[in-house]
Amino acid sequence: MAEFRQFDFLVLNACLPVLRMRVEPATLGRIHEFLAKAFALVSTPLAFFARAVNGWKVLISSIYVETAPRDFSQYVALKAAVEGLFRAAAAQAMDNSGYLIVRSPKLLTDMTNAPFGTGDAMAAEKAALSLLGLLRDPPREPGEVKVVSL
Repeated sequence: MAEFRQFDFLVLNACLPVLRMRVEPATLGRIHEFLAKAFALVSTPLAFFARAVNGWKVLISSIYVETAPRDFSQYVALKAAVEGLFRAAAAQAMDNSGYLIVRSPKLLTDMTNAPFGTGDAMAAEKAALSLLGLLRDPPREPGEVKVVSL
């Protein structure tokens, strides 16, 4: 902040490794811990840097917010929670930046790079190029919240 003062974009894409967890007494403590740590990875930079952004504030979310796969309950809960926080931040904003929620499909990453986990995964490079295309156009209205699925 001291060096740059203003930013064109703020991209929030932090998440802890996602393990299969069902909602049950045996996993509840791990779910709570996951949510607290991962939520902080988004809320902290949003709180500290949001006012310095002139263009888009971007939240990388997931299509899983809509599809809710049964074994990733904590991940679905996290993405839904940070989307809610992001919308609330947009409603409070007093600047000209826009808010972009990008719901990506399953991406081909180290987390999905398994013998049977890559068939329906999008290359991360393709997702990045799609995101760059979205960032070319400036926000139309201050505090605008746009939700896009890749």
